[in-house]
Amino acid sequence: MSLGLLPAMLVGLSLGVVGFIAQNSIPGGALTPGLGNPNTLEWILRCFSAALTEEIFFRLGLLTFFVWLISSIGKKPAFDVPYLWAGNLLSALLFAGGHLPQLTSSGWSLFIPVVVFSTSVGLIMGWLYTRHGLISAIVAHAVADLVVYVIPRLLA
Repeated sequence: MSLGLLPAMLVGLSLGVVGFIAQNSIPGGALTPGLGNPNTLEWILRCFSAALTEEIFFRLGLLTFFVWLISSIGKKPAFDVPYLWAGNLLSALLFAGGHLPQLTSSGWSLFIPVVVFSTSVGLIMGWLYTRHGLISAIVAHAVADLVVYVIPRLLA
């Protein structure tokens, strides 16, 4: 498989299973309800939309920008490994912050677990992006979301 699709599929499936378990262990009412009651097709479209927009924004946009900024200040090449990881961490933290609005007022006790999980996912997607490219990160994100939100609906 080209374009890093094998690692993307493996990462996406792994994160999807972990995300599904995490999603189903959260107490009721801790997360905001989905917008309306989407049918399966709408969930599929949401999964692909989130994968495309979030990976383009957070990885191609922010991660790349942070690495460029850090390398400009540090006067080393942008592909210097510490610079890549620093940019990855910054973009992953913002990625996690983007997922905090999913918490309801009663769900703020989950603040740290949500930040840790979302930051970890962001770091993994950033690693895929820097190692295998944007398509790999998009595919992994889409697969993970499909495992969490769509496959359970199809099996129910």
